[in-house]
Amino acid sequence: MGFYAEETLEECENMGIPHQSIENIPHHQLFLDLVKTIERKLKCSYFDFIPEALNEEMVKVQTELTNKGKIGLLASLYFGSELIVPYIYSSLLVGLRLCMGLTPEESRFLLLHVSLDGDHADNIRNIITAHCKTAEDRIELVKCTEQVLNARVAFYDKLGSLNSMQSVHVQ
Repeated sequence: MGFYAEETLEECENMGIPHQSIENIPHHQLFLDLVKTIERKLKCSYFDFIPEALNEEMVKVQTELTNKGKIGLLASLYFGSELIVPYIYSSLLVGLRLCMGLTPEESRFLLLHVSLDGDHADNIRNIITAHCKTAEDRIELVKCTEQVLNARVAFYDKLGSLNSMQSVHVQ
């Protein structure tokens, strides 16, 4: 990732995100930059306390859906990510900007997903419509969607149960 159309780069510049801060930078690096910014502002780190089992269910379901082929992959991508991420990240973005004063550049990972994933969802919806023509395909899509959404709920339940007092002071 990190490759954007010229219009997207212009839109980012208009939002206060210099194109050099996103262009050719993988999404996982943008996410890590966001986490580091938050930790720097909070003066503490949570990375050492994130259990590996936190996303265990999500990884298991992603593997299962990948093995199911196109219907599983479409359900995972559309219902498990592109359709809901803009809503989830919008709330995170508002909270972080209000509570921590994050700049557009500091919050670029969230801003990109809020602005781009809605378009991605529209495109994937068209692909789903084109590839889920039979009742069997649509039933399978619903079953796969249930799996991915349950895995996401399990992730957030585990995240919510973590002890918020577990952190390390950083400089």
